[in-house]
Amino acid sequence: MTATDDFWGEPISTYTASQAIEDGLFVEASPDTHANCLLTRPVFERILEVEGFTEDDVGGLRYRQRVVPLLMDAALIVQADPDEWLYTKGLQGDLTSKTLWIARNELGGLTIMFPEDY
Repeated sequence: MTATDDFWGEPISTYTASQAIEDGLFVEASPDTHANCLLTRPVFERILEVEGFTEDDVGGLRYRQRVVPLLMDAALIVQADPDEWLYTKGLQGDLTSKTLWIARNELGGLTIMFPEDY
């Protein structure tokens, strides 16, 4: 145990990615093709808005054609620097026209968010 561990102690509570999915705060981006890759609810809603999708379109071919390249770009950024946990540069979401951040999640995948979602 380090001095830092002594200072911070044990967490009071935790909130998992699985709980956030159940609560609707995270959305599985494309479970058929990229398991455990998540979008925060604001990113997901922005993609629906920009692309003119409804929630019924999610999982369909046109949705996957737009979302999967974003997930692949995020995965490439993470592979380029595998020691980081949070990536705050390098991904400009053409689906959102806003800057996106990428974080590793405890499900073994990635979570894509707006900076203000962090």
